Amino acid sequence: MKALAGLAVLALVQPWSPARLRRPLLVFTWVAGALLALYGGANLLVRGLMAASVIGTPPSMHSPAAF
Repeated sequence: MKALAGLAVLALVQPWSPARLRRPLLVFTWVAGALLALYGGANLLVRGLMAASVIGTPPSMHSPAAF
């Protein structure tokens, strides 16, 4: 997945990429970015709720291995 994302970014910055691939590549990049932003926002929300003691913290997060 990371390799695919890396290739998509490289294809966006290369001047030789065909014009017919430009639009689908931009759509793919925007969708992937939006999904990653939603994923990060959800994690931030859950961690904030844990810090505020609104929801419980899993026992595995209390171990030294979690840090």
